[in-house]
Amino acid sequence: MNNFRNSSLIVILALLITTFMIMCTTVATAETLIVSREGGEYETIQAAIESAKAGDTVLIKPGLYQENIVIDKDLTIRGEGESEIAASKDAKGLPIVAIGPSDISVTITGLTISGAVKAEKGSCQDADAGLCSSGIAVRGSAIVIVTNSTFTDNYMGGLYLRNSAEATVEENQIVDNKGNGIYLRDSSSATIRKNLIQNNSRGISARDEAQVTAIENTIEASRNEGIELSDNSLATIKDNSITNSDDEAIRLEDSSEASIDSNRILKNGGGIGLWDFSQATVIGNNIEESRGGVGLFNEAQATIKNNKISQKGKEGIGIGILNSAKATVEGNEIDVSMIGIYSFSDKEIQGGENRISGDCIELFGNLDGGIRVPGEKTREEKVTYPNDRYPTLQAAIDALLPGGVLVVKPGRYDESATITKKMTIETTEAETVTLRSNSVPVSLVGNADLTISGFKLVGSYGDGITLGKSAKASIVNCEISENGGTGVRLLGSSDATISNCTIGRNEDGGFRLEGSSRLVATETKIIGTDGVGIRLQDSARMELYQSTITGSKYEGINLKDSSQAAISESNVIKNGDDGLALDETSWMNMEESVIRGNEGKGFYLKDSSGIELFNSDIRENEDEGIYLKDSTEAMLERNHIADNGESGVFIMEKVNISLVENTITGNQTGIEIHYPNRFEGSIEGSGNEISQNDQDYDGLTEELRESLK
Repeated sequence: MNNFRNSSLIVILALLITTFMIMCTTVATAETLIVSREGGEYETIQAAIESAKAGDTVLIKPGLYQENIVIDKDLTIRGEGESEIAASKDAKGLPIVAIGPSDISVTITGLTISGAVKAEKGSCQDADAGLCSSGIAVRGSAIVIVTNSTFTDNYMGGLYLRNSAEATVEENQIVDNKGNGIYLRDSSSATIRKNLIQNNSRGISARDEAQVTAIENTIEASRNEGIELSDNSLATIKDNSITNSDDEAIRLEDSSEASIDSNRILKNGGGIGLWDFSQATVIGNNIEESRGGVGLFNEAQATIKNNKISQKGKEGIGIGILNSAKATVEGNEIDVSMIGIYSFSDKEIQGGENRISGDCIELFGNLDGGIRVPGEKTREEKVTYPNDRYPTLQAAIDALLPGGVLVVKPGRYDESATITKKMTIETTEAETVTLRSNSVPVSLVGNADLTISGFKLVGSYGDGITLGKSAKASIVNCEISENGGTGVRLLGSSDATISNCTIGRNEDGGFRLEGSSRLVATETKIIGTDGVGIRLQDSARMELYQSTITGSKYEGINLKDSSQAAISESNVIKNGDDGLALDETSWMNMEESVIRGNEGKGFYLKDSSGIELFNSDIRENEDEGIYLKDSTEAMLERNHIADNGESGVFIMEKVNISLVENTITGNQTGIEIHYPNRFEGSIEGSGNEISQNDQDYDGLTEELRESLK
């Protein structure tokens, strides 16, 4: 037994000695090859690389080396002092350092890599092989560690990763490149830490399912975005400082995903933008003096939590949510000059405990009022403003109990009001109150229910008054004019009644209805807008009585999608385009109204829209009185269609129309079927007087003409 034990010990000892000798041999065989312009072993870096074995180090002495090198084995490339590699004179569209595509591991440290030049056409000599005009190109399945180096003046950028390459990039200066500082494609990945990335096209760009971890970098003065992700890329973005980008500090597109945590974002063209189904958690960031804090577009999704957003410039917006985007917005501190939080999305926006301050409208659009923390405790049934107790109009509103009354003394107030409850705003005297804001003077959200009378909403940067979500309003004896947006905008399922108001000279139109909103307007004038007088879309509904729409730059009234309108005893006159335009299955009922003197058509219907028109006067429009095409339907009874510049009634393609007891006179053509051999619809009617036109009929058979009389 003792002999067996002794033999075992001898075998184990022999194995240990052999292993130690192999290790020593390996260490001993790892060499350092020296490159120097002043009598070193090698005068060029490429010669040293070709002589080196896997695991060797190439040490580059100070000096400028004009060559483009290729690394195809495991090596460490180390610069000593001021060691710089620049492009050789005849190398166009190539990286200064090409690594891979084989499965190798390379470390680069202490170098300046500069001057990669573009190809004769474009950035790359061989784009498929990843040979492009960057400082370093890492291809295939190669792995690289880059530290303490400088990348500058490279046409396509500092570092370029393709295929499944991996990189660790730490404590480098990546500055003044024409392209991106670091550019990832395909399924490549990189950990990027503690670098200065300055004055590049983009600081970091990841596309085509690339993966990035960016931590504690300083990214400055990017000519586009600071960090951009697209095409299903993934990122962790934490503790970075991103400043002075021309566009957003961080932008996600095309189903990309990111965790964006504790970054300092200062003075960028935008803060954080998510587009096209991208997703992110945005937590604990400090976003200052950027044009917009966080924006979501095109079905993007985000959790936006515990951020500080500050913007005192003219276009200061905290959080904006559009185009079916979805968000949870919670615990943010927002101090901005224009809009705290807004949503034009049709998706539910969740959250709460957001504290909003600054000279802004706090909430705007399809939001619940509970998403913000009120500035005052609710306690009052009636408040007269101004007073010593409540320093702002918003504070006075917040202090009111539901159903309370705010009495505003006559005068001008440069303030905004977010309404989240049922309340009344009135004046103390017959004189009016003027509200003017650098955003929107009055915004209703959630289940707000406002009665307001005797106010002027004049000269604001955005809309005059906006209703979102399921808000309601009764607006009487008002003037809403000279605002930068729409006079009155309705979103969601909001509902408004307006009477005896003048809506004039607003840049984006008089009324705009979206979603399933509803408006009833009586004795109201819409005058001289720079857009469309009244615009309805989605499934919005409007009733218009005893009102006038005149002087709009474009159409007087425009309906699209499945919107509907009922109009009675109203005038649509002297607008800059068509009087009324309907398309996309919209529908209108009009009676006892005047459509006159518009610079386009009186009515223009297309795309399966329809109209019922009774006892109305359609005259003196520059083009056709009524123009029908694309499967539209029309019922015209007892109307006067006269003196229009072209046809009184123009019919094209598949149209179904009924004409009963109309007078059609003084037009260029009374009734015209354009391309009658292609006409697939139906025309019926009786009792019409069609006479004294330059041409009474065009394209109608004699039998049809007789049937219409």
